[in-house]
Parts: sequence; structure tokens; C-alpha cells
Amino acid sequence: MSEREQGPSVLRLSESVTLEVEAVHFSKINVTRDVWSIDVPLEKITAHEAIDLLLYDQGEDELYHLRIPADDLHEGQDSPTVPASGDRVPLELAVDQIRLFQSVKPVDSGVASGRFLVGTCW
Repeated sequence: MSEREQGPSVLRLSESVTLEVEAVHFSKINVTRDVWSIDVPLEKITAHEAIDLLLYDQGEDELYHLRIPADDLHEGQDSPTVPASGDRVPLELAVDQIRLFQSVKPVDSGVASGRFLVGTCW
């Protein structure tokens, strides 16, 4: 199969930021819960050094890019929030400015993901 048939393996956000497509997850704000919700498959966590999150704030028309090291997500595997099947790590991140990017699952756990912010677009 040609590269064109396989599709791109990288996503270029800017001149200096290129992402591996298989390690990227996108979320827009869940307006009923006011969080970004993402389920990251464990197979992707074990296959990559880091997982890139693209979080879209449709109210501000802004896209945030977080790069979370796989080791940090591995630590979440033993969390009671992981489904019984154990095949995914669920993330719910706050959207309000006071707690921006803090984990709200389990309830207000306060784990700060803001330190992983790479940048914003738009």
C-alpha cells in the first residue's frame, strides 16, 4: 500500500510542532458537564512515549495542545475510574479558568495537567 493510501502518519500543527497521528486524541467541551472527556486506549499508551491531546474550546474558538507523557497515564491504570475491562484510561479535564486542565475524575481529584500544555492555536 502506498503512503497516500495509508494516509498521513503525522499531523503538522505549526512549523515547529508535528504530531504522530496514532498518539493524538481530540475533544471538544462536553457542554452538559463542562469538561473535556477523553478515553485513551491502553494499547496507545504503551505504544507511545507521550499522548497528544487537542482540546477545543468552541466558546473561545481556541485549540489547546497538551502532551502528556505515557508514564503519567500509566499511573492512572490503577485508578478506580478505569473501566472494569481495563482497556482505557478515562480523562475528564476542567474547562473553567480557575481549574483549567485539572482532572475532575474522580471528583475534583485536582491532578493538574496544565504543566503539559505545549501551546494554543487560533
